[in-house]
Amino acid sequence: MAAGADDDGRPYVAISVDEGRSWRPTPVEFHGAVGVLRVVRVQSDLWLLGERPDRTGFPAVWRHGPAWERVPAEGHPETGQAVPLTDGVVAVLSPRGAGALVGGQYVDLPWPLTDKHHLRMLPDGTAFATGPEGVLLGTGFIGDQVWTAVTIETE
Repeated sequence: MAAGADDDGRPYVAISVDEGRSWRPTPVEFHGAVGVLRVVRVQSDLWLLGERPDRTGFPAVWRHGPAWERVPAEGHPETGQAVPLTDGVVAVLSPRGAGALVGGQYVDLPWPLTDKHHLRMLPDGTAFATGPEGVLLGTGFIGDQVWTAVTIETE
């Protein structure tokens, strides 16, 4: 898969199923511009994250089904980092703290994360967050995630 933006900032994605010998464009509907377009794979799901040209506005998010479908984000914060999880859920880290896009709505989460953290998912489904105080690992279901601080001491 190759993803990027055209000269006007509109997202563009092409998919190859023959190791790059041929490419099939896949339309991405969006009215606006993206500065950076990233492809993220979580288990068998493909996601597109379109960061705004100013890199501060809330990103556009698409999930691939039969086509690229924009993920609604009603009530989302003005800024934030979007991280696709499993089952169509997208975690969001913003100045408001942690939240998620679930069923097209933004909901707050009781996670110990802020916009100062960087979050990614490990292949086994563990949430891996780095921040000012170190590393946190999150396991369990999204609403009752258990977070563990990782401490490395050296002498």
